[in-house]
Amino acid sequence: MNNRILVVDDEVSILIAYKKLLSTSEIEVDTVETTEDALQCLREKIYSALIVDLRLTDSIRQDGFEVIKSFKTNSPKTKIIMMTGYGNSEVINQALKLGVDFYCEKPVTINLLRNVLKNCGIVY
Repeated sequence: MNNRILVVDDEVSILIAYKKLLSTSEIEVDTVETTEDALQCLREKIYSALIVDLRLTDSIRQDGFEVIKSFKTNSPKTKIIMMTGYGNSEVINQALKLGVDFYCEKPVTINLLRNVLKNCGIVY
């Protein structure tokens, strides 16, 4: 397997769609719903890219930042794509300070996501 992508989102329909639409014979896509599961994946595997939603629960907590911090510390070569439907200049600035490679406002089309992944060096 040349590339592995981890998608972290609390919306199961998004996880199912992204896994189906982004997986190829050369790209494996893992999906998880929680911060805890994402951190477990980080301990077990090496990822080329992380696609993470900012809010991973129904609360206003920004759990995605916790996942991003852990990946930046423990897997600094992983490209990080953050998605959110709750973006504002404060969120964007915090994402950039944490080293997010790409920031996308939801809804994110599969074509946009593939283009972003291409820019990360993951070829479709």
